[in-house]
Amino acid sequence: MNNIINGWKAKRSLGRISIRFLTVAVFLFLPVFMPLTGCAVHYTADRNLGAARPLPAALAALFSYPRVDVVYSETLLEDKGGYTIRHIEFESMHNVIPVPHTIRMDYYALKTVEKAPVILVLPILGGKNVIAKIFARYFAENGYAAVIVHRQREYKEVAELERINPTLQQMVIDHMQAVDWIETRKELDASRIGVFGVSMGAIKAAMLAPIDPRVSVAVLGLPGGDIPYILAYCTERSINRFRSKYMDETGFTQQDRLYEYLQTTVTCDPIHYAPYLDPDNVLMFISWFDTSVPYSRGKALWHAAGKPEVVYLVSGHLSAYVYLPYVKAKTLSFFDRRLGKDAVLP
Repeated sequence: MNNIINGWKAKRSLGRISIRFLTVAVFLFLPVFMPLTGCAVHYTADRNLGAARPLPAALAALFSYPRVDVVYSETLLEDKGGYTIRHIEFESMHNVIPVPHTIRMDYYALKTVEKAPVILVLPILGGKNVIAKIFARYFAENGYAAVIVHRQREYKEVAELERINPTLQQMVIDHMQAVDWIETRKELDASRIGVFGVSMGAIKAAMLAPIDPRVSVAVLGLPGGDIPYILAYCTERSINRFRSKYMDETGFTQQDRLYEYLQTTVTCDPIHYAPYLDPDNVLMFISWFDTSVPYSRGKALWHAAGKPEVVYLVSGHLSAYVYLPYVKAKTLSFFDRRLGKDAVLP
């Protein structure tokens, strides 16, 4: 009898282990298979979308600057047949922070298209711009010039919370100066400019698009509003290190208190600018299980922007990568409808 009971207990234990193993396996591999089976939830924009609110003069004044002639350097990096990749550099001519810096861009220039529409591609917070390069190349192969605006290393060294707000303001101005450069290129159609970004790139794109009327279309991958919340609670590694270091140095013992303080100091924020976006010309990708740019902050930005077209991904922040083919195709289709392209490269 004891042998039967012991055998039953052993089987029950093995059953529990098997169930746990199956649960973990499903959790780990489900995001891989979902894109293959079309498991992304897509909502089109509300048919009764209103127009974007006019940008207040006081807000526009924060980002206004005198246009001046700028000396640009241009270096050929690669010749890809249908397009070339050129490196562009020029000094920022308008600085709201005392950090002199050079604006660096990689320009994917089409060979066979005159007056090409152009997409500004804004990179993620870290890494070697792999995602930005994938999308820039994809756009260039499908009839769009593309411009990757590189991150500023100097901005990552900002240690004082009091400098975060003007640094964010400077980021927007830097990208506006990139648009200034686009307007100097005869081969580019400055009336058809879109912006694409993922993660931090999407946050910057969500600030640029409503501020600069020359940017008419925005595709935002894993974006978020409420930067104080993101800085206080997100799980992204570099921000986590910065937050821990700052809290140790300043005596903040609770993230809630840090969040309250940041709310009083950080006003340059996509959540505040979102009402000035045209929701008909915005597409968002939001991940349900994102903790780096928390899902709740992406959803809040979507609401503030007037509920534009959105795709919900069944993934976290990094695991959203498995949706890459779908996101590329969906993004291209959206730009095609909103900007149109003159030709598709072979």
